[in-house]
This record gives sequence, C-alpha cells and structure tokens, in this order.
Amino acid sequence: MSTLDLLRRYLAERARLGVFIPLAVLLALTGRVFNPGGFGSLPGFLVAARQALILTLAFRIWDDLEDRRRDANDHPNRVMVRSKRTAPFVLLMLLFAVVGIVPLVFWSHAVARLIALDIAIGFLLVWYRLHWRRSVFGGYVVLLKYPAIAFAVAPVAPPPLALVSLYLVVCVFETLDARALRASITSFFGHRVP
Repeated sequence: MSTLDLLRRYLAERARLGVFIPLAVLLALTGRVFNPGGFGSLPGFLVAARQALILTLAFRIWDDLEDRRRDANDHPNRVMVRSKRTAPFVLLMLLFAVVGIVPLVFWSHAVARLIALDIAIGFLLVWYRLHWRRSVFGGYVVLLKYPAIAFAVAPVAPPPLALVSLYLVVCVFETLDARALRASITSFFGHRVP
C-alpha cells in the first residue's frame, strides 16, 4: 500500500469529521462567547475553527502513535496498528502541527498562544513517557489539550471558567463516546456503567 493510501485510510478511520468539526467549532466558540469585544467576524471565527481542527488532528495522531502498543491488543485492526511503518504518521502529525501553529505566530498575542500549546505539549510528553495514560482517569488527563487549543485560537484569552467548562464538556462527551474509558471506570467502581 502506498504511503498516501495508508494515510488516507488512517484519516478515514480515526479523523471522524462528524466529531472533530463540531469539536473545532466548540473550541473556536469558547474564546468568542466570552470575548469582551464581542464575537468578532465570521471569517475570523472560521479561521479559528480551521486552526482548532488542524491542531486537534495533530494531537489525535500523536495520541494514536503513543497508544500503538496498547491498541495492538485492544484494537488490532486499526490502520496504524497494522502498519509496520510509523514514519508516515509522524510526518503527517508534524505537518498538521506546523500548519496549525505557524499561522498563530502572526496573530496578536502570539507568545501567549504558543506558550499555551507548549505547556500542553510538554505536559503530554511527560505524561506519555511516564506511562500514566493507563491509569483509570488517564484518558481524561490527555483531554487537557483541548482548553490549550481553545486558548490558542481565541481572539483574547478566555476566562479560566470558560476553559474549565470546555474541559468538563469534553470529558462528558469522551465518557459517552469512548467504550474503553467507560470500561475502565466500570472496573474502578466495580459495577457496569451504561
């Protein structure tokens, strides 16, 4: 299979646009709903949503790369798991990261935006290296990237309450959407979670 076919199949499988586009819209809205200057322009909002989508996809690929070993047991039919090559996925992740981050350098408050993303990246690097992801609530920790993305694409810094609210909404969605996370919560509490 060619590299392009491999990446196309991976994106079709793991970049669920029915989930990621609404998530990107939510991330872009978080910084605009609480903006003292108002919502701003529709084109500005669409650019923020686009950047949020691109950054979310970069983080998704990174997350899948980190989970390859576990996914070999839990999801052996996933495209990334079946592939013997990881380099195409790493390059795709880096491409999304560059396309997601470089425009932010030219936006106002670029340093604060980049610091928010750097903190999320640094935190996840440590988290993945210490293999804490396997803990009962480890899946929730990696969701901290979403408030960082929302901060990075916001016209002005959203208030902390908006970022915490966003995080909680994403956690609820993830709980309802992720079978593996529900199963880990079930085993932790000792009973079935619907």
